Amino acid sequence: MILTQKKNIQDIFFLAFILLSTLIPRLGAIDNNAIRWFTVSIFSLAYLFNLIRLGRFKLILLKDHITFTGLLLVYLLLSVFISKNNIEGFVTLYKIITLFVVYFVSYDILRKNITFITICVIFSISVLIESLVILIQFFDSYEWIVGIASNPNISSSSLVFKLPFVIFLIQKEKNKSYKLLLKTIEILSIIGIIILGSRLGFLSLFIIYFLYFLFYKKNRLAQVFSIIIIIVVSFFINSTRSINGKISYPRIETLTKDESTNQRLNFYKKALNLSSEKPLFGYGLGSWKYESLPYEENKNKDLLVPYYTHNDFLQIFFELGFIGLVAYLVILITLFKKIIYTDAQFKGVLIITFVMFILNSLLNFPLHRSQEIIPFIIVVSIIFSLNNKGNDQRRKLSSFIIISAIIPVLVLSFLEHSSLKVQGKLFSDYNLNTYSFNKNEIDNINYFIPNLSANGVPISTYISRYYFENKEYDKSLTLLKSSLKSNYKDLMTQELLLKNYIFLGKNDDAVKLSRKLMATYPDNSLYAEIYFSLISEQKSKD
Repeated sequence: MILTQKKNIQDIFFLAFILLSTLIPRLGAIDNNAIRWFTVSIFSLAYLFNLIRLGRFKLILLKDHITFTGLLLVYLLLSVFISKNNIEGFVTLYKIITLFVVYFVSYDILRKNITFITICVIFSISVLIESLVILIQFFDSYEWIVGIASNPNISSSSLVFKLPFVIFLIQKEKNKSYKLLLKTIEILSIIGIIILGSRLGFLSLFIIYFLYFLFYKKNRLAQVFSIIIIIVVSFFINSTRSINGKISYPRIETLTKDESTNQRLNFYKKALNLSSEKPLFGYGLGSWKYESLPYEENKNKDLLVPYYTHNDFLQIFFELGFIGLVAYLVILITLFKKIIYTDAQFKGVLIITFVMFILNSLLNFPLHRSQEIIPFIIVVSIIFSLNNKGNDQRRKLSSFIIISAIIPVLVLSFLEHSSLKVQGKLFSDYNLNTYSFNKNEIDNINYFIPNLSANGVPISTYISRYYFENKEYDKSLTLLKSSLKSNYKDLMTQELLLKNYIFLGKNDDAVKLSRKLMATYPDNSLYAEIYFSLISEQKSKD
């Protein structure tokens, strides 16, 4: 009995740590995504080793899930080799592998005796932490309130996804003190979402409470009260508009004028147009960020790098083709069917959560952010565990197999985080035209994994500047040619390459490249000047 209780506590702690690890800070990097994936993998690995220590060498899973995962991973691996940048494909693949590992472990835990209420409690703790961070930023008069995700849309979507579980817990809780605490968390999350100023988050609040009003008739008065709170808080924040006017109240009439909306529409148009060229298999995993550079829409050097499509369905279609999109839709349709056959008391909250995820997927990129997708994977595990029928075929999967999959994930996520720590300095040097790294530091920078920086520019391109400054033109040229293999459309790489050609006296190469740039960016007179100057020089020599 004591051993069973100990296992339950360990299982609960694993789920809590997995969820809360998606909230850790950047730790010196310019982005928190890689370190969060790394931490999720560390906790998963530790849990599996603990199972082995306790004598459990296998996880009990649904046979269909193991088969489907195996086939999907084979397809994803093939997609990595289809892409023009295999390394970027592997960087994307390791995150997907992490999701499968989290699902397998979570399902094995939840199919036993971890209750739905326990998950709601864990989600409520996460909501409290996230809401408090937003309020601290608000009262500390931050220039831009971004929440714990360092991105207002992601922070908002994270709260929106977990909020239904807090509301459900309030409905089930009988203790008045706990009920008051949960109600406080709910109100804090509402305030936090409104402060972040995300239109999708604001709209999602109304959808959540409207659906709760439909599904849970006994608690309709509480939902009406919450809607009133939303309206009152919205008007209060809008009237104060913070000290510096940094809170932007969502207005429907400004939607079509908003630059982010126009950018999304351009991304969607680009994704659909390019996908029609490779509809079956797509361009390859992780290829959107370099294949989709909008040459046609931006014929100047101020390119916006569309790192994500801001629509997971379109990005899957673009990268994995029709086959990949169908596989993803099969997962979602199967999931929804399972929700429909779930116990009535859980069905409403799961439908609401499912709707929130789909809505977010249509406008953002939750699949690519651990703070959003890990909670969803835990919910997926809950849904299948609640539909755990006795006639479902199960199979044991060795913990050693999963561990062997996690170890490469750990390495890749650590390398990505290390790279993100260096990139901030590289970006700053480029923007300020400075060179703060010494020769030894530059020589030791890993520019292979990943080979693209957070803004899509190859890391070797940034490094080439230093060698050019030190008059090591051949080394600089070698790095830039490597950069073209990573992102052949990158403008910064091509400009530095042109500069190298000119300094090395490679006039024929310089003429070809300047002609290409002039044709691609006809509004940029500099490329035309360089081209005609080179042509004139060649003629004078002849």
